[in-house]
Amino acid sequence: MKKKYIWLYAFICCCYSCEGNNDPIDNKPNQSIEVTYDKGITPPSIPVIDESDYTVYYVDTDTGDDTNDGLSEATPFKTLSKVTYMAKIPKMKVLLKSGSVFAENLVLKNLNSSVDKPFIMDIYGGTERPTISGTGDQAVLIQDDNMRFRNIRVTNKTGTRGIRIQTQIQGAGAFLNVEITGCLIEEVNWAGDIPFENVDPETIDVEKIAPDSRFSNKEFGGIIIENATTQEQGASWYENLFITNNIIRQVCRTGILIQGKWGQRDKPGNGNNEYISDDQNWYPSRNVVIQGNDFSYCGGDGLILMGSTDSYIDHNRCFHANFLGRNGQASAGLWPYSCTNIVMQYNEAAYTWLAHGSADGQGLDVDIACKNTLVQYNYVHHNKGGGILLCNIKTGDHSGTVIRNNIFYKNDGSYRGSLMTVSSNVGATDIYNNTIVLDNGTTPVIIFTDDWANAGKSHDISYRNNIFVSMTPCTGKIDLHNMEKYSFENNLFFHVGSSFIIDSSPLRYDPKINAPVSANGFSQALRFRPTESKVFTDGILFDGMADTDFAGNPVQGINYLGAFSK
Repeated sequence: MKKKYIWLYAFICCCYSCEGNNDPIDNKPNQSIEVTYDKGITPPSIPVIDESDYTVYYVDTDTGDDTNDGLSEATPFKTLSKVTYMAKIPKMKVLLKSGSVFAENLVLKNLNSSVDKPFIMDIYGGTERPTISGTGDQAVLIQDDNMRFRNIRVTNKTGTRGIRIQTQIQGAGAFLNVEITGCLIEEVNWAGDIPFENVDPETIDVEKIAPDSRFSNKEFGGIIIENATTQEQGASWYENLFITNNIIRQVCRTGILIQGKWGQRDKPGNGNNEYISDDQNWYPSRNVVIQGNDFSYCGGDGLILMGSTDSYIDHNRCFHANFLGRNGQASAGLWPYSCTNIVMQYNEAAYTWLAHGSADGQGLDVDIACKNTLVQYNYVHHNKGGGILLCNIKTGDHSGTVIRNNIFYKNDGSYRGSLMTVSSNVGATDIYNNTIVLDNGTTPVIIFTDDWANAGKSHDISYRNNIFVSMTPCTGKIDLHNMEKYSFENNLFFHVGSSFIIDSSPLRYDPKINAPVSANGFSQALRFRPTESKVFTDGILFDGMADTDFAGNPVQGINYLGAFSK
């Protein structure tokens, strides 16, 4: 039976205020009036467990022997196959020796674990991560839940996946309590030693790193999490899945993919079951926390979160996504797909590429059939395809998106919109109190609309209290040919031409923003704070605004423009 988490859903929906609670209040900019504010959202923490009664086993490739008892650093096991054999022992903790290199695959299944006593794999004897250097379909295969996998380096240069988690073996129902923390996943589906750092991918023979046959599948990459149980078994999904503080680099095609074969809400027949409604015959993963991860040089997408609800994309860094892109393939930095109630916050997404004829290239994306997505406090810069993509199809419900208090800097508008592209039947969306800084030519497209899916026009889109500024004078363009029932109210435009008559009450003066010389690092976003005092008095107030600005300052009663209240 599908489980319901009414308390968490109610909390997130209350915080979003997406259901008609963003109507502007008729007020003068300098007038302080009483409005309701959304409180900050903190993702759940990984539960603390009592390890005092665990049996600890040690594994060392240099001094170990599988005939040892493995119960001390002096008598360690040698191989991962021994760990697989022993894994059914309850309350088991396996420690791999720092610096050890295991030239074999690891399989973890039939674990005798529980929510209170999960299986644990970690490191001992130093700070250098032990390495699992696998081959084939995956270096690490996890087919059981209630487990914690920490501080391991995983490689698989000519294979297709680093860590692969599957619900298939366990069968239908919730796959619970899985944590992957502090790992280094690199050189997965990334053959050869072609130089790539500080290199334009247009100059690289990407086929020599990952051939088309291994690039075209988004289910290849660093951490691939599947829920493809059969119709006979029934639906499966994840609950309490934590992927935190990992380094994921040189992986192809996807950095992290959380699959949603039983959570497709985009169109009938696109998943394993026929989606009827969010309350009927829909089995999303719940409480998925993707937090503190560092993605770089992903061949395609950085993160794809599919078929999930009440989940978080929080405090991640994604540089150089879509690095091995090619014709006919589209990738972006961080994005949910067919999800509800997702929070995307405090992420830095930068340098997403558009090489070799590839498509998209945005830093962030709220993709097909996403409902009630909150995008706040993100720093998005230097992405070739623009800052953020919103897209949908004819049968998908894409509504309730809120994009607020973000910094967008120097995203390229030559392909689509430097701020955003809104494509095909995107519904009610509120975009307010963002700071958009351009510096990319004389005629940048700031907002672009199209109908890639032949699904009709986007509609009910509002833009309020945003700052649009170019570091050098330019003739900016807002292309709304595939959008209807939109509104622009009280936005500030400077150095971006004089054609923005679509705004009901445009503001025009210099907010005095000095962009940093080096943009890299989330803390650099604080350098985009305006120094013109009028910015902090010329905003309008309305219910549902965030209760803090980008810098964490309380904003109650402050009529501010852009992402900073002072």
